[in-house]
Amino acid sequence: MALGPKISKGERLKKLEQVIDAAIKRSDANSITFNVENLPSFSSEIWSTLRKRYKRAGWKKVEFVSDQRDGDYISLET
Repeated sequence: MALGPKISKGERLKKLEQVIDAAIKRSDANSITFNVENLPSFSSEIWSTLRKRYKRAGWKKVEFVSDQRDGDYISLET
């Protein structure tokens, strides 16, 4: 079994924000979704912090959706 490096919550949060922010900058839509499987180091522990930050940044709807058919995703809407 291979063990990976320990990454702090702050470092994981920073990586996630970089991925999300880059996608937001590339998009011109009023809403955007992110498949959780494509987000590095996503966890429910980090989600509560991310949610608060994006709400404070002005996103009206910031939600985590768990869907058996389509998979889990994050949805941001203005």
